[in-house]
Amino acid sequence: MTQVPQIKILIVDDDRQTVESLEKFLQQFRFLSRSVTHSQDVFPLLASESIDLVLLNINMVEIDALALLDQLKQSDHYSKIPVIMITENPREMVLSQCYEKGAADFVTKPIRDVILKARIKAALTTANYEKELERTVEEKTIALQKAKEELEQEIADRDLMEKERAQLVTAIEQAEESVIITNKKGIIEYVNPYFEKLTGYTLKEATGQTPNMLKSDKHSRLFYQEMWNTILNGKVWSGQITNRKKDGTLYVEDTNISPVFGNRGEITHFIAVKKDITRRLALETQLRHAQKMKAVGILAGGIAHDFNNILFVMLGNAELLQNCFEEGAKEKEYIEDILHSGYRAKKVISQLLHFSTVRDTMREPVQMLDVIEESLRMARVMLPANIEIYTNFPASCPLVLASIDQINQVFLNLYMNAKEAMLETGGVLAVIIELVEFTAPPADIYGIDTGSYLKITIRDNGKGIPPEVKEFVFDPFFTTKGVGGTDIGPSKEGTGLGLTEVYNIIQNHNGGIAVESHLVDSTEHLKGTAFHLYLPTVSGEIQESHRPTKVFKEIKNSYPSSPKEHHILIAEDEPQLAKLYQVGLEDYQVTLCYDGQEALNTFCKNPTQFDLVLTDQEMPKLIGTKLSEELLKIRPDLPIILTTGFSEQVSEKNYQDFGIRKFLLKPIELENLIQSIQEILTYESCQTNHQSC
Repeated sequence: MTQVPQIKILIVDDDRQTVESLEKFLQQFRFLSRSVTHSQDVFPLLASESIDLVLLNINMVEIDALALLDQLKQSDHYSKIPVIMITENPREMVLSQCYEKGAADFVTKPIRDVILKARIKAALTTANYEKELERTVEEKTIALQKAKEELEQEIADRDLMEKERAQLVTAIEQAEESVIITNKKGIIEYVNPYFEKLTGYTLKEATGQTPNMLKSDKHSRLFYQEMWNTILNGKVWSGQITNRKKDGTLYVEDTNISPVFGNRGEITHFIAVKKDITRRLALETQLRHAQKMKAVGILAGGIAHDFNNILFVMLGNAELLQNCFEEGAKEKEYIEDILHSGYRAKKVISQLLHFSTVRDTMREPVQMLDVIEESLRMARVMLPANIEIYTNFPASCPLVLASIDQINQVFLNLYMNAKEAMLETGGVLAVIIELVEFTAPPADIYGIDTGSYLKITIRDNGKGIPPEVKEFVFDPFFTTKGVGGTDIGPSKEGTGLGLTEVYNIIQNHNGGIAVESHLVDSTEHLKGTAFHLYLPTVSGEIQESHRPTKVFKEIKNSYPSSPKEHHILIAEDEPQLAKLYQVGLEDYQVTLCYDGQEALNTFCKNPTQFDLVLTDQEMPKLIGTKLSEELLKIRPDLPIILTTGFSEQVSEKNYQDFGIRKFLLKPIELENLIQSIQEILTYESCQTNHQSC
């Protein structure tokens, strides 16, 4: 039995601690590792051992990582080795330089094992694919070069002409590349069967024509002039050409055009060997877009915590300041404007957080016909009278595993987009459902695998999206609403996150989305924009949804206990927020601590002193969930409220798993915070006195 060789990875880092940590990880997943801490040791080691991948730290004192990366990628021997950059601060400019110099990917410290493992596998897979692709192209090129030499030999040797011609025709006609043979003037004399299959032109239709029959408007006159100059000088021309099929469809080919020489050394013919790479380029584009969206998501999650803390301080102090003025005072209007803008900022950051995290929302098998019909009833109320609704639904369709709330959000966003496009002229909002089956992953829809999908098309016949804009419509903050909602640019009405949210929700449902748009067309039904949603179908029956019940009943009457009777322990490392808590909760007894360990120590001195703990999640020494765990070991009945601006560990879905009574996402309105505190304290008081709350 042949033993599979182990992957060998080189670690380049001047920090021994990081090197040792990476070596342990690589050993865990059965990778072989080598490491160097000085740049002069890199190339000798590469020369002595077969290295499959390099992990290179960007931020090193002794080694210029970018220079070393450049040396590796300029080297004839080691340029094909994938390099993954390790960084503590993924700045866009530094990452751009790394990618420009040939880096395969990057990981951010602190390094998560699962992410690093995935990046290593992806980089190795890509490298192997490129090696295989190069090998295949080289083999095909050698085979076709051999065929060309046989053709020249056939012309030179009349006695062997028929035999060699038969061999050549067999090879070319069975090839999976287009082959075109022209005379010196460019008149087509032969095309192979694959050319006919790809372009739609038969041999009879192509013979006597020139390759201009395939010409698109994607290349300049200079492009073709340089091509002809090259081959007329007896050289081989290689490059990518965008051509047009008989039905008008554009496609891209990797093309090699070689001159064929006669007995006296003169050029007699040209042979073009062309590989259709349209699908490959589409997949690469989709991959780049997915990587960009992922990078934006990481950035959004990174800024969310600090931004929400800042918003909390601003909104909280504005609420306190509002109470300092009499009703009708001019100052209260100014404060209302501050609060209004703050709440808008809160909504934006909430959408960013939704985009940046893959939410494991509660999903259930749903009948999409019912969901869409309900959404259209809502849409009818929101749409003006000059917009009609057209539907085309099958009698029945399979179930889809989905979050009804999120899918409704998708429909709402797309309906509102259609409304904006048809607001001035009116039109038709069309919703079409059909079942599609993919036997192979489609190149133009990212995230789609083989299988059965429900295709939902939401189409309008509005003004459409310009081609130069269409590829950016799912980017965060990109919007075609300008000031007043007209020109392309920043919008005063929205945040530019609507279609980003649509993209994210569909991706998280293991589906795909594609956009189609036509600005002007003689066929009226093609005018406008269509969004095609693809959701995988499932088998089964619709189950009744069981949603968690609230812990507390709504308290409408006055509270049975006075705030001054209760003592609250607050753990918050932001001084301004701590001050805000102290002022906003002045009706209670409050003890402030500025890190988790201090809060734990304070609580341990007198565990029965405190009626409730309010803690932030991200704190020095002891994070909120860990603090809660330690406190509940001492007092299992202790009510705890956890706040956070952003956390990957705890969310509205899982906070009760940590024994936490209430989860509040910053920024929090002081009124809501006080309401939550009093509800908990009232509930605890009722439980203690055996009363019904």
